[in-house]
Amino acid sequence: MPIIKSAIKRVKQQQKRTTRNVRLKREVRQAVKSLQANVAAKDKKKTEENLKSVYSVLDKAVKRNLYHKNKTARMKAKYTKITREVVGKSPATKKSAPKKTAKAKTKN
Repeated sequence: MPIIKSAIKRVKQQQKRTTRNVRLKREVRQAVKSLQANVAAKDKKKTEENLKSVYSVLDKAVKRNLYHKNKTARMKAKYTKITREVVGKSPATKKSAPKKTAKAKTKN
C-alpha cells in the first residue's frame, strides 16, 4: 500500500476505472452471447433487437476508450454478417431521410 498521498489517490482511481471497465466488458459479452443465442435459435425479431443493443454497447465501449474504434468496427461487421444469415437483409440499418440544408438568405 502506498504511503504518499498522491499515490494513494492513484490507487483509488485505478480501482474505480478497473471496476468500470470490467462492468462494461461484461455488458459487451452478455449482449454478444444473447445475440449468438438468438441467431442459433433463428429468431428474427429478437436477433435484430439484440444487434441494436450490441451496437449500442460497443459504441459506449469506444466512447470510454475500452476498445479501439477499428476493433469495434470489425466486431460490428462480424455480428452484422452473422445476423444477416438469419434475417436475410441488412439488419439494424434504417435509411434516414435526407438532411435538410439551410437555405441561403437573400438581402433585399
